[in-house]
Amino acid sequence: MCRFKFNDKNLDDEKRLDDLMDRLTVEEKTGFIPTWNQAVERLGISEYGIGGEGAHGFVSREECSTTFPQTIALASTWNRELLEKIGSVISLEARAFYNTHDRKGGLCLWFPTIDMERNPLWGRTEEGYGEDPYLTGELASSIIRGCQAETDGRVKATCAPKHFFANNNEKDRCTCSCSVTPRNMHEYFLEPFERVFKKAAPYSVMTSYNSVNGIPMIQNPMLKKIIIEKCGLGKRGHAVCDGGDFSQNVELHHYYESHEKTLQAAFRNGADAMTDNPELVCSTIKFALDKGMISEKELDEHVRNILRVRMKLGMFDENGCVFDDIGKGCICMQSSAELAFQSCAESVVLLKNEKSGDGEKLL
Repeated sequence: MCRFKFNDKNLDDEKRLDDLMDRLTVEEKTGFIPTWNQAVERLGISEYGIGGEGAHGFVSREECSTTFPQTIALASTWNRELLEKIGSVISLEARAFYNTHDRKGGLCLWFPTIDMERNPLWGRTEEGYGEDPYLTGELASSIIRGCQAETDGRVKATCAPKHFFANNNEKDRCTCSCSVTPRNMHEYFLEPFERVFKKAAPYSVMTSYNSVNGIPMIQNPMLKKIIIEKCGLGKRGHAVCDGGDFSQNVELHHYYESHEKTLQAAFRNGADAMTDNPELVCSTIKFALDKGMISEKELDEHVRNILRVRMKLGMFDENGCVFDDIGKGCICMQSSAELAFQSCAESVVLLKNEKSGDGEKLL
């Protein structure tokens, strides 16, 4: 018999979430909003860090992992099937590290980067798929499908395509506002995001540092309108802000004079998890609740979105998850190395100009 109803793998996940939410106190709920989730020991819930990198291979700062060519090179393969296989290796190694490193993080991966690369001076050019929204959307969808492939209703790791949106300049990237016309917005910048949610259904999204048309993306209504409602993330998972962007709304954007107003606007426009100082985030939530700026019902909505993803990763399953047996032997396997070699070979681009404009051959 399961210790709690939310541990019962035979029940529907949403019913399990109902039970879990009913058991949490307001203070415990508050502790799930920072990306470093607090433990709730009385319910057997461990601390957990939302976040991790996997743009061209799972990143561990402690040990080796399989590394594939940088993303801009992977885009040069034009190979959907290859990208899906790479996504599978990334999630396999992420789960292996999770299982062998205290099970405290690394499964909610913040990738792929699907910003449009219109400026070669952008500091993340190697991390994206180029300047074409169709190619970006197609290949990013493939790597997400590979990463999030299900077994018994569970996934080894989840993806958060980033950075939503118009995040393609380096100078003043934490404070600038990108002016985007309606046509550019819908036909270009939003196209890869809508495509990946339609074709691959990622469980998360990360907002960008920049503002769009004067409104910081952590609280921009486009997040709720496009990603949460139109693309359906609100019924699947959570939206997370980029690192430190919760406090930057006050300290760098100067959009609001208080963190409580940032929280209120962020919640109401679809942001769930705050990548920032946990003490600051939790104290802000408490103050906003006390002042009636947010309701416990609103808090519940965002906590539930965060816990839904952890549920999908199998963290609350009684007697363990289907992926618990994945160990160190799955890291840097020979088959993964061979896939990396294939990726390198297919990413090579040879430019051949057989004839010049006047018909003469070029050497």
